[in-house]
Amino acid sequence: MPKFNPDSQPNINDLIIEEPQKEQEPTDVSFDPIDIFTNTDWYTLENLAKRGDGHGEDRDIIMPNSALAIIDKERLNMDDSMENKILEGLKKYTEKGGGLQSMAWASYISPDFLKISDEDLKKVVENGNKEMAEDKERNSWRHFIEPVAWLTLIGQRPELSQEDFENIEKCLISQDSGAYLIEVGAAMSIIYPDYPLRFSQEKTDKIKAFLKECVGGRWGGGEWYMFSAMAKIVADKCREVNARKPKEGLAQETPSMPEQKEF
Repeated sequence: MPKFNPDSQPNINDLIIEEPQKEQEPTDVSFDPIDIFTNTDWYTLENLAKRGDGHGEDRDIIMPNSALAIIDKERLNMDDSMENKILEGLKKYTEKGGGLQSMAWASYISPDFLKISDEDLKKVVENGNKEMAEDKERNSWRHFIEPVAWLTLIGQRPELSQEDFENIEKCLISQDSGAYLIEVGAAMSIIYPDYPLRFSQEKTDKIKAFLKECVGGRWGGGEWYMFSAMAKIVADKCREVNARKPKEGLAQETPSMPEQKEF
């Protein structure tokens, strides 16, 4: 994952309303795909990473390798031939101003996949910003956060206002399905890496139930392994928040701890 530029991101303490700190139970992260995957699941994903999913598109190589890199990078077997296939696939998209999503996920494999021409990068970013603006105009915040997260991952995080943050947070709080909790939770973790992400036991149970169904059913189009990758991002963020102590992180920056909301 590429490093975030702190100069391009607002301090999360300036965005979250400060309230007295509350003692909360740690988020249950039993939805971590590492705890859910069977040996067959690992074998299937590793095989897809080597061969693609059979549809003959370059993205079918990029996405399973990206998912494997996120879930357990030690299992990733990346040789020169595979790197070239991914680079060729990305080039085909980015030359036309597309490929933002593929670039973003490929960055988890290696930041080297972000090295494209300035001209192509400009087109990719412009199209990402256009998509973001259209979603914002429709007040479609669940869709808005997707290009924002992808732009962030390629080092082109857009400027977001206090109102944007509040709408994104409301979007996160309002989600009730396992799928959307994973999607929005992962995006929030990427866009605001210092955000104190927490979930109620009821919602973590929904995430776990959804992921088991998705993985067990081998949901098509790469959904099962991309949802698994996003769930891993969420699990790691919740685990990080669970480990925070009162004298660390946000508490060091402000006199009173921002409320760590449990969704």
